[in-house]
Amino acid sequence: MVRLNRLRKFKKRKKFLLLCKIVAICYGSIFLFSFLTSGTGAYFNSANEDQFTLQAGTWWDGSELEFIGNGNQNIKQCPPTELSVEIQNNGFTMMDSTKYEIYYIENGNPQQNGDMVAGGNIPPIVEGDVETITHEVENAGQYQFKAYQREDYKGDHHEIWSEKVIVKCNKNNKPNNVNSSQDEANKQDEVNKNEKDNDEVKREETVSGKDRNETQDMNESTDNEDNETNENDQHVEEEEHQTEEEVVKDNVSEEDEELEDSETAPEEEEELDEPKEDK
Repeated sequence: MVRLNRLRKFKKRKKFLLLCKIVAICYGSIFLFSFLTSGTGAYFNSANEDQFTLQAGTWWDGSELEFIGNGNQNIKQCPPTELSVEIQNNGFTMMDSTKYEIYYIENGNPQQNGDMVAGGNIPPIVEGDVETITHEVENAGQYQFKAYQREDYKGDHHEIWSEKVIVKCNKNNKPNNVNSSQDEANKQDEVNKNEKDNDEVKREETVSGKDRNETQDMNESTDNEDNETNENDQHVEEEEHQTEEEVVKDNVSEEDEELEDSETAPEEEEELDEPKEDK
């Protein structure tokens, strides 16, 4: 009985120790988990704050736009024609683009009474650089460009205006398409003239080449005729020389014969005289 009681007490103590260990392990794991989760939450919170402050478009980039045209522009040309103005960034480099608008009025001030006829985007301009804005218009009159500063601009002039661009169409002025067509026609005429001149030069060269060939042929033929005449003259001279030699030979032979005849004649007379004496 005593042993059984001791065994029961030992088993109870063993269970109690095991239970304490389990509870300690649970508290330790809870504390460790809470520590890790609290640190991770702080890290992600700081990251969220950084992303919020660096989000594009929520703060001014420090750019400062300004139109740099001096005085009004006077374009004496009938539409369609192209307008152009220059805008400069006097601040820091732009982080993104911004907008511009074009206002028009036939007579008057387009900034006050004009109607918006076109618009577009200005690309990001680097610090100190200049961008040219161009637009083609179809009507004569007065135009003016308006540009907007970047978002959250901290300066005084959120909207800036360019100089006036005045398009005047007189009767003597002609539109660009007419001038361009005339220029093309003039260029085509020049090309045709050059082609004609080249053809004439080629014809002259061919004619001169033919004349040269004919003159060369004539010169060759005359040279051949001269050579033939020279050869004929040489043959005639040779024949005359041969005839002269033959005549001389004939004369010499006749003289020889005469000499022989003169020598034989006295001998014959002597022979004839000798028989007479004998008689």
